[in-house]
Amino acid sequence: MVAAASPRIGNVMAGYTIERLKAEKTELTDQLRVVQIEEAEMLSPARLEELAAKGNLAAPAPGQEQHLQPKDSAFALNMKTSSVSAQ
Repeated sequence: MVAAASPRIGNVMAGYTIERLKAEKTELTDQLRVVQIEEAEMLSPARLEELAAKGNLAAPAPGQEQHLQPKDSAFALNMKTSSVSAQ
């Protein structure tokens, strides 16, 4: 008699677990939406301009830009060197 009830109890427990996981998924999905909204607000152009103004990071006015020229024409190149020696 106990053996016959055992699978039924297991199914009931699995059902409770599934429902708990569904509720947790819904809660986490809601939290993700809130975080995505907060992220969008933080990265909005208006917010970024406000932060730039507070830190004196505003875009330069016309005439404030200076383009630097190298002193010579030799530039360092970032190239991978071959570790295999020619034989």
